[in-house]
Amino acid sequence: MENLGRTSARPSPPGESLGSNLLFTDHGRPVNASCMEAAVRRAAERAGLGRVAPHQLRHTLAIQAINRGMSLEAIAALLGHKSLSMTRVYARIADRTVADEYFAVSEKVEALCNAPRQPPADAEGSETAK
Repeated sequence: MENLGRTSARPSPPGESLGSNLLFTDHGRPVNASCMEAAVRRAAERAGLGRVAPHQLRHTLAIQAINRGMSLEAIAALLGHKSLSMTRVYARIADRTVADEYFAVSEKVEALCNAPRQPPADAEGSETAK
């Protein structure tokens, strides 16, 4: 997928069509990069997302995959990375995302713990229960 939509895709092994190595093809031929960019742009505009590039979608896919527990090796294979060092960038992003979410939840928990305790309205002895 590293060559997604580019006409300079690596040659296919004998007996295998070029299109079988790519995610998006047009009758077995690679999709032109400008056609792919235009399709992504139109879809993003319809969704109200503003300007979006195909490469941003790769980043989003990788970040979501790692945040959901997919292994770095599987993500590397999915993205067509030849080495895990390229894929480790997403692990650092995921670590930061996890830390940010942890601290956000911690603040909410602390706020609840520090709030004055009140018995439920229907508890015995409360003024609202009769």
